[in-house]
Amino acid sequence: VFNVLTVTVDGTTATTLFPNPASAGTSIRLGTAPTTVETTLHHLDGRLITRYPAGLQRLPLPGDLATGLYLVRSGERISRLLVR
Repeated sequence: VFNVLTVTVDGTTATTLFPNPASAGTSIRLGTAPTTVETTLHHLDGRLITRYPAGLQRLPLPGDLATGLYLVRSGERISRLLVR
């Protein structure tokens, strides 16, 4: 069991992700993210992996996502996601 944390990245409040860490092919849930904006999943270097339409609270992770650290952006909120 892991605690759900809200963190700050470069002065921007991050959204809450659960579970975090997560596994490829599963879904993560957005906690505090605004649901009226698109959410995106990125590599740490900023390369886009996938887009999720506005309104989703559960985001299915790609099944081929490699183990590592990723960024989830929802509006101005950015969070780090660990995939194991």
